[in-house]
Amino acid sequence: DDVMSTFEKFHVKVAKRHTRSHESWMLQSRAVKQGMGYVVMGYYNDELVTATLVLNGNKDCYYGVCVNDRDLMAQNLPIGHYGLFRSILVAKEKGFEKFNFGEVSNNDDPKVNAIVKYKRGFSNLLHTRIACQVIFNTEVNG
Repeated sequence: DDVMSTFEKFHVKVAKRHTRSHESWMLQSRAVKQGMGYVVMGYYNDELVTATLVLNGNKDCYYGVCVNDRDLMAQNLPIGHYGLFRSILVAKEKGFEKFNFGEVSNNDDPKVNAIVKYKRGFSNLLHTRIACQVIFNTEVNG
């Protein structure tokens, strides 16, 4: 098994379902193998309990996906904190200027809000930005 295959299996185990295609995991695996990203995995009692994927840009690293053992998190063990913090340290060691968490906006989804709170806890600076999007396959009322 390669690292991303292990990551995918762990993600499915924790989520109790496939949240996206196997092909997307293989694309990320290829990126990691080509040096365009990296994975940090954490173990507790010899069991995989956290995994974080980070993708490299020119000057910044980008948080990709993270999964943590929910049972251990419910026991207030900081397993997810280790993986993400180690990912940030690796980015710094590699000479990147910033670690980008992506969007950190609250909405009506409690799970999204928990992730936002988690990400914000690692940041020393929050930038507000305006984003433009092109949305396909929608009706335009004119």
